[in-house]
Amino acid sequence: MSRRKSRTSEENIETDNGMKRKVLLISAILLVAGIGGALGYHAFTGTSGIDYGNDGEGSETTGPYAPGTHMVIMELFVTGSDDCSKAESTVCSMENERSDFYFVSMVADPYNINMDVIYRFRQIGDMNGTAPDAEIDGGRRSVVGTFEESAYAEAIDESKDAPVPKTSINGNAALYGDTVLRGNLDISVNEDFSGYVRAFVLEKSSTRLFNSYGKPVPNAFMGFALNESVEIEHTSTYHRDIQWEGDKLSSENIAVLVALYDQRGYAVQAYRFGISQ
Repeated sequence: MSRRKSRTSEENIETDNGMKRKVLLISAILLVAGIGGALGYHAFTGTSGIDYGNDGEGSETTGPYAPGTHMVIMELFVTGSDDCSKAESTVCSMENERSDFYFVSMVADPYNINMDVIYRFRQIGDMNGTAPDAEIDGGRRSVVGTFEESAYAEAIDESKDAPVPKTSINGNAALYGDTVLRGNLDISVNEDFSGYVRAFVLEKSSTRLFNSYGKPVPNAFMGFALNESVEIEHTSTYHRDIQWEGDKLSSENIAVLVALYDQRGYAVQAYRFGISQ
């Protein structure tokens, strides 16, 4: 079941008497300090099965403040547990079937620690460190410790009905060689806006991270091409060049997911686009 998240105090997470296996994301955080254990990722060659046919067309609300007018973003915090693998599969199938949300897999991998994942988890993740942890629109809704489609669907539906300002996001990027991604973003809002913008670089089907079934993690987060506060006047367009450097990148397998968040940290619009060579 989805839940509303308080910014001042977290709700206690109810357990089902140990009937479901829950793995703590906090263990991955402790690994940064040299404490923790293995969570189990395994090599495999395959595809994620995600349909990217709707990408690259821009995102724009039809508001202002009308329900159901923005693309929802799900930040799915996962480890190497079977439940997390099932969550990835569930959300991947849902994204293929629905047209109202994007997701990114934020993987806590003790063998390949991504400090941006740890940073983001500390901002919006479940205080008990339970995984899988789906944070919808920056924590406007949260689904923790389950991989049930109905729970995700309820949270997405509730979050997309939140009133948001009319917002337009467009962007493009190109890959230079197999190491450097460069592009630009344009964002406009129909009112003076203060908040945050993040550009998640992701691998559609990871060549680096694999779940407990040996399959590539879908929409695996690699790093932020942009992560900053913004002030946007309603009469102007926010423009920003972006750049991100990696290793052995493929234009066919890389995408950028951009989300604009208000001052509370809740997303008001999201947009994903592919990479040109």
